[in-house]
Amino acid sequence: TCSRFINSFGCIITFTCNWKPFRYRRRDKFSRLRVFFLTKLFWEYKDGNQHTLFSALSRISMQLFGINEIAFRLPVFLAAVLAVPLLYTVSLILLSSESAATFSCYLLAFSSPHLAYSQDGRGYALSVFFALAVVCAVLKLLDRKNVWLWGSLLTGFGFCMVLSIPSNVFFLIASVLFYVIAACSNRGEGESFFNKKLLINFIPFFFLFTLVLGYFYVIYPGLSQNAGYYGQEITPSKFIEVSEFLVSPWGSWLYIILAFALLRLKSNKKILPFICFFITPVILIMMSGFIGPARVYIYLLPFVLMLIAQGLVDFSLQAKKICHKKMEYITMAGFCIGLVVQPALSLMNYYPERDNRKISTIDSAMQISSYVADNFPSNTLIIIPNRDKTLLRYLDDRIIDNMTDIFSQGLLNKVVFIGHRDIGPHEFPLRQYYPGHKIPLKEEFFELTKEIGNVRIYNFARSIARF
Repeated sequence: TCSRFINSFGCIITFTCNWKPFRYRRRDKFSRLRVFFLTKLFWEYKDGNQHTLFSALSRISMQLFGINEIAFRLPVFLAAVLAVPLLYTVSLILLSSESAATFSCYLLAFSSPHLAYSQDGRGYALSVFFALAVVCAVLKLLDRKNVWLWGSLLTGFGFCMVLSIPSNVFFLIASVLFYVIAACSNRGEGESFFNKKLLINFIPFFFLFTLVLGYFYVIYPGLSQNAGYYGQEITPSKFIEVSEFLVSPWGSWLYIILAFALLRLKSNKKILPFICFFITPVILIMMSGFIGPARVYIYLLPFVLMLIAQGLVDFSLQAKKICHKKMEYITMAGFCIGLVVQPALSLMNYYPERDNRKISTIDSAMQISSYVADNFPSNTLIIIPNRDKTLLRYLDDRIIDNMTDIFSQGLLNKVVFIGHRDIGPHEFPLRQYYPGHKIPLKEEFFELTKEIGNVRIYNFARSIARF
């Protein structure tokens, strides 16, 4: 019941603001979605922001439910919501503790990275979901029940994980290593490693890595180019950055609890999967010679939180045995306050920031595009804020065509400024090359002519002459 409540509440806070305008990024996924044609989406890897699986699912979602913010974000929203009960299932199998499984669901539901990427147009929430799905399939294969069903699901989940972000292959390798070691440990006395049942269980891994290697072969030119572009020098600070990212918003103090959980799991012989999941990516990172941004390793998030949840349960049990009852209550109250207050403060800052985004909505941008096509001649100079990628998505071709006509004809009819209603033309930021600078014109130089949705159109109310 408690886990269902956490899942329901997590669903609410995840869905909240899913209809809001997109966050400004230099390479917003929606503004660049049309760059990736479905016919080429799976055969090319243009850059690290492609997020192949999300791009495909998002297009399907918008074809089914219309072009809007909710439909665009629907795949990652569903992945984030489903990841919570899936984490409960995986935690229950790995830790054999309902309390730890419930705590881990709470931590994931209020995790800052999980919440942020459940409302973001990229594939990181998909990475979390498929990492849990892969581990769940591996655990079921170890039981040697419904081998063909779970083997097929493992192949599908693993390939989807790589389609989300290619570097997720590190986690797949860790999962294979875990399966091999666990399968060897679970063999019956006198049972050969190369017996028929074990070999059959390896067939899904063979198909999975055949698909992955084939996919990497096809996208290798773009993959190698972007690995060099996004890869960063391996330094201790980069590993610290990843570790802090995984325990946001609570902070690094949770790693004390995690270390306590590892010690307890070692004595219970349940530490193997976590060693494989954490150590293998680190070894592969060192072998590759570079490390990616912290968000790339979000697939470790549920397993870090799983260990922290187990540590909290173990600590509470030890406190009952060692501490005086009053001290036990004080200690557990301190932990509860720390686990509740930080997410509350984080949410109080998170949602107002999303509400205050001065970015046009998709619907407004589409209407503006139609209005511009019907009312402005080709020799009109159109100026929009560079940070508004949604407007850019619908107006960039028209802006380019108009600029071409203006230069070829040598005639400029008028200048119009189009942007969010809370940003006057005199406040339009210049490109990122000039941070902090705005268009150096006075407010009285502009005349409001039209407002559509959350977007306004202004005429430049001064005469224009050649110079």
